[in-house]
Amino acid sequence: MSQPWQVTVIRDPARRAQVHASFVQVRARERLSFSGERRDLYDTLKLEGVLDAPLGLLVSLDPPDGPVLGTGGLGGMLEASVACAVTLAWLAATAEGLGLGWLSLVDGQDLRERLDLPPGTRPLAYLCLGWPALTLDAPLLETTGWARRRALRVSDTDVTS
Repeated sequence: MSQPWQVTVIRDPARRAQVHASFVQVRARERLSFSGERRDLYDTLKLEGVLDAPLGLLVSLDPPDGPVLGTGGLGGMLEASVACAVTLAWLAATAEGLGLGWLSLVDGQDLRERLDLPPGTRPLAYLCLGWPALTLDAPLLETTGWARRRALRVSDTDVTS
């Protein structure tokens, strides 16, 4: 019940252009991490739909003013709550036939300034929402040869004291 998220709906093309500008900066920095054929492949990847999607959702962590039940043990529970909310939105969008993409190549501080977010909020996800341009049988990064899915690792170990 912590509900530490704030969702900013971004419809205005000028504001989406601000998000895209942040994306362009981060992508230019990230591409330098790769070289040779890997960088060439990176340059061909469609990694965002900010200008294409009719709707952007900026999901930010809006920390509560005081202590929150359930956050005193494992760290990062407020961020995990935000991620769970995004996952549920993604599932709901998919069930309605919509496409939702999570744009991670943006700088949170830059977005906070560009979009004039309230003090204390921390952007955690920028979601591009709209009708999908294409339907894939596998994730784009897998179909392009960028990465392969790893098998789920499950540990079935009982711990006794």
